[in-house]
Amino acid sequence: MSASDTATKAFHGLRSLFKSYILFRKTKTRLYYTIIRPVLTFGAETWSLNQRTETNLLRFENNTFISICGPIYDGELNIWRRHYTREVRDQIAMPQVTDYFRSSRHRWLGHILRSKLDRFTSRVLIENIVGRKPRERTRTRRKNVVENE
Repeated sequence: MSASDTATKAFHGLRSLFKSYILFRKTKTRLYYTIIRPVLTFGAETWSLNQRTETNLLRFENNTFISICGPIYDGELNIWRRHYTREVRDQIAMPQVTDYFRSSRHRWLGHILRSKLDRFTSRVLIENIVGRKPRERTRTRRKNVVENE
């Protein structure tokens, strides 16, 4: 089960709160950042994000914020419609989930580099892997992601 699946379950468990007209948008945003985002980003320090996973995470977060903001009345078209992603990002003005992944990855990297060199995590990061590569394209390693950033 992926992180977005468990975060989706957490979001749907709290759906009545997020769709409530009693709670303010700021309260709903705090609920997202304290309950759902930790579920979504559990173990994010050790992930090596590829483009597909990054897109899925952004899509989940944008859809969550769109449902938090609720519908908006468009006076030009005389209809109720959902917010666009750029409208929601302007209203909420919080860092995206991918920025959180990058910062947590850098924080974890600093922790590893400060640790002793004989620890397993330090050796995996520093040493080169010996052996044959598979014929297909190699998987993106965490070390490569950190070096590219």
